[in-house]
Amino acid sequence: MEQFFAHQQVGFERALEVETPAQRQARLSLKQSVSTHTYYPGWKSGKVFIWEKEEGFWIHKPITCGEVGGLLEQLWTQATSVQ
Repeated sequence: MEQFFAHQQVGFERALEVETPAQRQARLSLKQSVSTHTYYPGWKSGKVFIWEKEEGFWIHKPITCGEVGGLLEQLWTQATSVQ
């Protein structure tokens, strides 16, 4: 594990040697903004869609995180009753 981080550090130092002033400013700006940003795990997630058949066509509609929980509960209940 230590070898991995040592290798990463060498690569980082090489990148610093060749970065332009604009790249350096962008890197430092990102580092600053990330350090002051509060992160709330679970507040953001991937988009989830459900497919529904409407008038002979399959339409995918976005659903919210709250709807996902209820949908999973419903699907789990249906799946266990037929297995």
